[in-house]
Amino acid sequence: IGAFTENLNDLDLLFYAGVPVWYICMADSMPYVRIDSVAPLLREDHSRRFVRPDGFIVDCTNASPPHKIIYDGLPNRPDRYHKMAAFLDSLL
Repeated sequence: IGAFTENLNDLDLLFYAGVPVWYICMADSMPYVRIDSVAPLLREDHSRRFVRPDGFIVDCTNASPPHKIIYDGLPNRPDRYHKMAAFLDSLL
């Protein structure tokens, strides 16, 4: 999980939130950065599957049936972890 952004404010927020983030900008706007190699990004085919350059496929289609929502609320509530634990227990 991570994010790509061109916006410095979003970059700052995501970085301090602990989300892996990649800053996208023109190479000439960062003159002191050394680029060892340029790799192709993921490409998306017609079925919403991302294909890595090495051929590995990441399937991003919706689950069928859809995944069950196990918690709907604020992220800082202890009930969130109780619901997550109950869901994980149900898988055992």
